[in-house]
Amino acid sequence: MSTLTWGTYRTKLRRQFLSDTQVDITKQKWGDEVLLDLLHDALDTFCAHTAVATSISYDAESAVSYELPGNVYSPITTTGMVYWDKDNINPQYLSPVSVKGRSLTPPVGYFSEHPEGTLLTNADSPAGTGYTLFLHYFAYYNHPLSDADTVDVPTWALKALSYDIAANALTSFAMKESNIAQWRAQPEKGAQESHSLAKQQAALFKIYEQELARRLRQNRTTYWKAFRG
Repeated sequence: MSTLTWGTYRTKLRRQFLSDTQVDITKQKWGDEVLLDLLHDALDTFCAHTAVATSISYDAESAVSYELPGNVYSPITTTGMVYWDKDNINPQYLSPVSVKGRSLTPPVGYFSEHPEGTLLTNADSPAGTGYTLFLHYFAYYNHPLSDADTVDVPTWALKALSYDIAANALTSFAMKESNIAQWRAQPEKGAQESHSLAKQQAALFKIYEQELARRLRQNRTTYWKAFRG
């Protein structure tokens, strides 16, 4: 996982990808806040290829429903792993089941997400008997907020993120170019495909996808099976 801070990464972005190295912030093409927004969007987009594999545990007395973390990326019923365990000796894995349109209580040995954002188990589960409920799931990446915060993606992904940020950074300029007077005078030349910035954007997005293709896409439906043995 990368240990690069946002402040350092932003400087590299300006120098290597954006050619925006003005010391005078009033002359910069993209302000720090704009680049931070672009980073957040890029991190969320990157989850489609590789999200954060993480977990949470619940210690609750006789509970049947548990609030899911706010950073869940993909549905726990298709990409999560849920189990009860006590002293790491005998985990009791639960299978996913849909309860929509049926009784809201899943059968013993099953779990569901209902309503959205809530992990639902059966009342006959071992809650309150010294067991802990574990949820392994896929999450969004943390959004850096300050220069000292790290960009917590795999190190190999930093280059791909840079191309995505650079491509999206051109959006406002491409939109302006598509509306300038000379294009209004000749509508046939005003098609976005004719604009140099739009073409540059498309090229950057293509390189972004090529960078991602160098690594296997995360298989979230089978990921946790290796942990069950």
